[in-house]
Amino acid sequence: MPEPSVSVLVVTALPDERQSSAELELFLADLRAQRGVRATVWYLRQLDHQTVPADRHVVDSLRTSPGLPQLDRVGAGVVANAVRGRILRRWYRKVDPDVVLLDDGLGLRVLDVADPVPPVVVRHNPAPPPFAELEPPPLRAGDLTVVAAARAAEFTDVDGAYVQLPWSAGADAGLPFRSAEERDRVRAGYGLPTGVPLVVGWGDDGWLDGPELFVRTLWTLEHRHGIEAHGVWFGLTTDPREADRLLTEAARCGLAERFWHRPFITVEAQTCGDAVLLPYRSPVDPADLAPALVSGAAVVTFRSTAPVGPGVVRVDELDVEAAGAAIALALDGDRDERADHAAHLMPGRLAEEVVALGEAFRARRR
Repeated sequence: MPEPSVSVLVVTALPDERQSSAELELFLADLRAQRGVRATVWYLRQLDHQTVPADRHVVDSLRTSPGLPQLDRVGAGVVANAVRGRILRRWYRKVDPDVVLLDDGLGLRVLDVADPVPPVVVRHNPAPPPFAELEPPPLRAGDLTVVAAARAAEFTDVDGAYVQLPWSAGADAGLPFRSAEERDRVRAGYGLPTGVPLVVGWGDDGWLDGPELFVRTLWTLEHRHGIEAHGVWFGLTTDPREADRLLTEAARCGLAERFWHRPFITVEAQTCGDAVLLPYRSPVDPADLAPALVSGAAVVTFRSTAPVGPGVVRVDELDVEAAGAAIALALDGDRDERADHAAHLMPGRLAEEVVALGEAFRARRR
């Protein structure tokens, strides 16, 4: 059997039940799907009630390896630590990693036995693991830094930080809608016009989600920027009066012929527009943006939403003038370019980048 092209060592705190840990397993599956990649997992520790698969080491189990605690108790700690270091080196040589991923930025200590040190990927999750305080402070940045979108605001000073939406968000659902033909099919199904600029919004709360601000932004887009865009709002199913009020507001703004309301929020609805405007009075869940971003639609929202990355423009709260200007720029932008930028939201692309780091390191060692 040919030697694997890349070996990836993943170091994570412990086998906990965070959503980010479940998504780490999805990432490992994507890594292993890359031809010739071998992914190995080490835990820093395990709790008494936790079970670790036989093929995964627990680094802190070295503290209690047979005979070593006794050496510690009789004052031969230096000898005990030397033995622990030798065992850790043996584990490391067996993995022989070309790239190391530190989940939550923890576990840099395992690289004390590495020579040379391979590229390091640092992944920052929405919530830290239990007992993170028992480790040294997490490494903030590596050769590749992956940051959960919920924490993106903490890492604006890290060059090249790779913002990651939840992998369960179904970002790849937006892929078919990179095609203009698919978007036109959806528009036709909803009775919406094709061949014209279309701005999409969605939400079920008639005040919190700001549909009236959506309509006023369309007015601004026409009267300040000369763009007669069409608009559609999806949602508002709980109270029919909310939809009636919205249509009345559109007529008052002279948009009766260019504004529609449709009740149900679907992935197709979120991806059929040329731009997305979400003028929410509360933060937008970044996961809700994934399909639209991957489809190449630009998203405009307010600053209460955390920074997500390329494709999402945030303007001051309630500022429909700024929102209109941002939509005008978005409609003039390159959709394919935005879709390419957004491709990093999917775990498969991250796996490709990790493998590329490992291949470059392996090539340098030859």
